[in-house]
Amino acid sequence: GRVGSSSGTAAGGVDENYFFSAFEDAPKVNLYSVRELDELMTKINDVVGNANNEWDKRVEMLRKIRSVMVAGGPNYEEFYSHLRLLEPALSLSIKDLRSTVVREACITIAYLSQELHHRVDHMCEMVLPSLIGLIPNGAKVMATSGMVCIRFMIQNTHHHKILPILVRELTTSKNKEIRKTLCEFL
Repeated sequence: GRVGSSSGTAAGGVDENYFFSAFEDAPKVNLYSVRELDELMTKINDVVGNANNEWDKRVEMLRKIRSVMVAGGPNYEEFYSHLRLLEPALSLSIKDLRSTVVREACITIAYLSQELHHRVDHMCEMVLPSLIGLIPNGAKVMATSGMVCIRFMIQNTHHHKILPILVRELTTSKNKEIRKTLCEFL
């Protein structure tokens, strides 16, 4: 099958099935108030948004974003403003040199896209160029994580600005792997 497709992957890569199994594989959190949500999301943003923090702490906090989702975070309107504040931290995580951080960021963004659809359209627009940049990455797990995440965004977050970004990258990228993959998406 295609790299990143649900029919399988090359050695070291990930696919949709891997993402599905990881979506709710996150530490359990309980949210009983907006204040708890605010405190947790602020802590997540502080840790994920600082590349000087230990990589395993950042991975743990990326998983916690999914935990907040499972615990009902989207039931609070404040959750969406916290997600907006997380956009730079997620972009930073996508550009990380550690494949584990990149993979967790991609899984988290894909999960947000699947569950929240148009409510994360701005986030998808902001992180898409960084995700496209992962496509030619020599580390298979990073490249396939980016591709699978983009596929989730295309399928779930129907935002009118995603297509122009894909077309722009397709027409301006000098990298044949990016052009080939974007053609498959389109």
